[in-house]
Amino acid sequence: KALPKTLLQLAKLKTLILTSNQIEALPDAIEQLSNLSCLSIGNNKIRYLPKNIGNLRELGNFYAQNNQLESLPNSFSQLTKLVYIDLSNNYFYRFPPQLSNFTKLYDLDLSSNAISDLPHWISKNKYIYLLNLRNNQIKSLPKTLLDLTVGDPKRTVHEEDSSAFIIDNNPIEEVPTCLLDWLKIRDYGYNKALKKWLEADDNAIM
Repeated sequence: KALPKTLLQLAKLKTLILTSNQIEALPDAIEQLSNLSCLSIGNNKIRYLPKNIGNLRELGNFYAQNNQLESLPNSFSQLTKLVYIDLSNNYFYRFPPQLSNFTKLYDLDLSSNAISDLPHWISKNKYIYLLNLRNNQIKSLPKTLLDLTVGDPKRTVHEEDSSAFIIDNNPIEEVPTCLLDWLKIRDYGYNKALKKWLEADDNAIM
């Protein structure tokens, strides 16, 4: 299905909800909706985003869960006002590099994809409150997670609530020793691999 052309003429539109409409692609003309602050395209059949989506400079909330996305266009990195991003239940096989400089990001959901590792630059999103990576294929964790201050920027990561970093149901094979204390107060849920690492560390201390 395609978007009605009349919809793309609403230049002052701020919220556009297109969930559950069997949409396969967004038109390049969506850049005409330059005042959008919220775009919700979840539960569709979208395989790629328009290359010019970065022109939606006022976008603060982007929801694209339950689609068929494998990557983001380079221009996505220009959406620096984004606070909420939901890319869960897609086909991402790596952590999108276009998210590396989002300093205002509050909530990022990349759960239920096929991401195999976390980039070392992940700590650039320094004050993210909720990072959900549940149900991926992550096998190791970078040491730079220690620099990730989830939650209130006035508090350190060790003071935050345990739901801010969600990594359960991943095939973790390697955990740097320096991360063990950090992970003990994070939500590792039913991730048996992480639990094994943490319990082994506790036994070593005893």
